[in-house]
Amino acid sequence: MRVHKNHLKNSLFPLIALAVITLHPAFMPDARSADFDVPTAYTTIQSAIDAAMSAVTPDGETHVIRVARNATPYYENLLIEPSSFSGTYRLRLQGGWASDFASINPDPAGTVIDGSSLGPVLTVKCQRASTELVFENFTVQNGRYTASSGGGGGCFISTAM
Repeated sequence: MRVHKNHLKNSLFPLIALAVITLHPAFMPDARSADFDVPTAYTTIQSAIDAAMSAVTPDGETHVIRVARNATPYYENLLIEPSSFSGTYRLRLQGGWASDFASINPDPAGTVIDGSSLGPVLTVKCQRASTELVFENFTVQNGRYTASSGGGGGCFISTAM
């Protein structure tokens, strides 16, 4: 049986194109090592943040903190403060998860973080390390500016310049 060169070339093209699309970084998901689920695995969002920050590795994995929708707010004042590290901290905080973590609803009204007027609801201090943070699907309420926090009622972010 003789195979014509053009027939072989035409039959391999879709496979080669599929391999290029599949392996190209733009089509690959972020490296992801672990999910930190609140309130099942961690009772507070802060405890999940602390666990995720201590598990960070220099190879660029994204740690995802999945927070379940709740009928009552999460009463917390969150602090993200990376320690000295030579890589990049990649952290994704996602609200709106179902209690079994099988689905997500992006409506921020279902996952409320209430700062109880004690200070900023979310403080991010990136003094020593590079940090990539995604904070999505949350309602932030009752944050308060304080002189000791340096500012920010809902969210305060500081970096070393």
